[in-house]
Amino acid sequence: MELPSGVVSIENAGVSQILTVEGTVTRYLDELYRFALHMTRDHDRAQELTQECIVRALKNRDRITRNPKAWLFRTLYNASVSEYRRQFSRKTFNVQAEALV
Repeated sequence: MELPSGVVSIENAGVSQILTVEGTVTRYLDELYRFALHMTRDHDRAQELTQECIVRALKNRDRITRNPKAWLFRTLYNASVSEYRRQFSRKTFNVQAEALV
């Protein structure tokens, strides 16, 4: 059964949304990396954060609604903050463990 023009089937809607997210990520990839590099001042960590942002974008493509660029940059920022907190808590834990020894 053929659909009227302008109507997209559920199967095709998912595929087109993936393409939209991939296109958006591709468009802003350099800017995302530069932003991550600015925050971390480390090439390897910037690449990891950028990759984490892309993975989150692909996993949560249904949640990206109004402004994909803002969503991507906010996701990258949040990933950076989460990484910083994990590193800080590890350092604090190590210092406390050494004090007990």
